Amino acid sequence: MAEKEIWIVAEHRGGELREITLEMLREGRKLADKAAGKLCTVLLGHNVQNMASILGQYGTDRVYLAEHPNLEQYSTDGYAAVLTELIQSHEPLVIMIGETPYGKDLAPCLAARTKAGLLAGCVMLKMNDKGAIEGTRPAYTGKVYSTVSSLGKFCVATIRPGVIGVDKSKASLSAEIVEIQPNLESQSIRTKVVGFIKADPSSVDLTEAEIIVSGGRGVGSSQQWQLIEKLAQVIGGSVGGSRVAMDAGWTSRERMVGQTGRTVAPRCYIASGISGASAHLNGIKDSKLIIAINQDRTAPIFKMADMGVVGDLQQILPCLIKQLQETGEQAGTGGTKP
Repeated sequence: MAEKEIWIVAEHRGGELREITLEMLREGRKLADKAAGKLCTVLLGHNVQNMASILGQYGTDRVYLAEHPNLEQYSTDGYAAVLTELIQSHEPLVIMIGETPYGKDLAPCLAARTKAGLLAGCVMLKMNDKGAIEGTRPAYTGKVYSTVSSLGKFCVATIRPGVIGVDKSKASLSAEIVEIQPNLESQSIRTKVVGFIKADPSSVDLTEAEIIVSGGRGVGSSQQWQLIEKLAQVIGGSVGGSRVAMDAGWTSRERMVGQTGRTVAPRCYIASGISGASAHLNGIKDSKLIIAINQDRTAPIFKMADMGVVGDLQQILPCLIKQLQETGEQAGTGGTKP
C-alpha cells in the first residue's frame, strides 16, 4: 500500500521562507497525523538547499528539493510542469498552496493539469471519516463559513495567509531530503521576471507588514479615519481595522485584523479606538509591541497591550502625528518609525 502524503508548496523570497509556508506546515502536520502519513514540502528554486534544513523544525517529514536555474524565479510554466510530474508519480492526498498572488496563479493551473478539485481560499483543512479532504472558508464577508469537500482522491487547496499561525517544533527535527532533477528547457518558459518594484508600505499585505496602525469603533467616522491613514503614512506603516471599521465601510475586507480577517505579527501594532474583542485579540497576539489608545480604561485590549494611553484619540493622534513629523524633519527623513 502506497504511503499517504500531505504536500505543501514552499513559498520563499530573498532566500527566506515566507510566513504562509510555515502556517501551511502547521495545518499540514495535523492532516498528516490524521492520515497516519507523511508531511512533505516541495521546495522549488535555485540554490535553495539551505532552506530545506529549516523545514524540519516546522514539522515536515520529507522535502522534495527541485533545483534548476529556470526555477530561480517563479513562472507558471516552470513550476506547474515540475509539480505536475511529481504529483503524477507520487499521488499525494492534497497539495497546499498559499492564497497569495503566486498561489492564485499556480493552483488553478495545477488543478486543471491534474484534473483535480480546487478548494480555494480555505482557513482550515480537515479529513472526514471517509478520508476525503474538506476545506473551511469564509463567505458573505466572513459572516458565515462554508465547507467544501474534495470528490476525488487528490485535490489542490489554497490557504489564506495570516489565519492559521506558525507553530515551530519544540524539538529540532531533521527532514529527509529527496533531490529531484527537473528537465526544464528555457524555451518552455514563456514568461520571465524582468525586475521588482518595492511596494508602498500602505499597500503591503498585513501579514507581511512591520508596522500596522489600526482603528475601530472609537474612531467615530470616515472623516476621522483619515487620522489613522495619516499616522500610518508618517511612520511608514500599513492601515488595518477592526470588524466594526470594516462593516462601517472605513476600511476594506483585506485590511480587517482578527480571526475572520488577518492574523498579524508586526514589529509594532497601534490600536486606536479598538476595545479588544476576543477575535481581534487572537489576531494580534503575536505582535512584538502593542500600543493601545482608548478612552475606556477597562477596555480588554489594555490587558494585552505593552503600552496603553487612556484618552480621546481625536486629540491624541493629531499631537502624535505632529510630533512624529517634526522628529522626521529634524532627522531629514520627513517621517519616523517606532
